[in-house]
Amino acid sequence: VTASYGLAASAIFAVINALKAGVTEIIDFDQALKNLQAITRATDSEVQGMGETIKDVAEKTKFSTGEVAEGMVLLGHAGCSATDYMQAMQSVANLATGTLSNLKTTADLLTTAVRAFGFSTVESARVSDVMANAINRSKLTLDKLRISFNFVGAAAAQTGLSIEETAAAMMVLANHG
Repeated sequence: VTASYGLAASAIFAVINALKAGVTEIIDFDQALKNLQAITRATDSEVQGMGETIKDVAEKTKFSTGEVAEGMVLLGHAGCSATDYMQAMQSVANLATGTLSNLKTTADLLTTAVRAFGFSTVESARVSDVMANAINRSKLTLDKLRISFNFVGAAAAQTGLSIEETAAAMMVLANHG
């Protein structure tokens, strides 16, 4: 009898913890949307669209809605508009997944590269593919590539190098120490 009560208590405890985690995720998601609205001064309809984008990206990737929302906040700090978020977030999540990285660092790299080369966020998928290729085919890590683009990205763009040429140069440099 004692063992069955212990087993029942464990099951109830597990259910309560699962409900608590779900409620916490809902609260975090709601707070992230409020943060995004405050940062971007987005309208209620834009916030609703961002919420749908967050849910969509979270469903398609390994990241939770809270992590995706945190990545969107970083995009907001980089000066992106609500429309930009929705266009770039899937690319950020794909790059983070493909390189086994976190969303914050990935969002930072992607916004740095997009801004340095004067691209619109529509081209974020292209930038994401270039970065994934550079990381997966060399000794580069996402963090090393992010630091490199912080120093070299704008200068490379001003001298007429493409993002592909710049990433290839970073690959060669990383492979040779």
